[in-house]
Amino acid sequence: MTETITKYLLQSIEHWRRMLAQREPTLDEAPGSIYCELCREFIGGRCNGCPVALATGQPFCEGSPYRAASEAWLRWHCEPSEASREEWRECARAELAFLEGLL
Repeated sequence: MTETITKYLLQSIEHWRRMLAQREPTLDEAPGSIYCELCREFIGGRCNGCPVALATGQPFCEGSPYRAASEAWLRWHCEPSEASREEWRECARAELAFLEGLL
């Protein structure tokens, strides 16, 4: 992995850590390609070269915990409760562990 790609990956990891620390869902920082440095770099090329796509063999974070985390965040955003926040946090921890494992 190049130094630049490692930098983007570390920025994405920090993004997920910040989201995990949230007490309430915010649109300032949420799951989605507009917030992800890896996506900003690779999504235009169908994720060619992205470490997530290289690990899963699929574009757009398919095969990673991202989809479950994104859906859980949306449920927490639409129906905030302790239960929806805990579901989100569990899914987000899985995505974070996945990304950290790519280092």
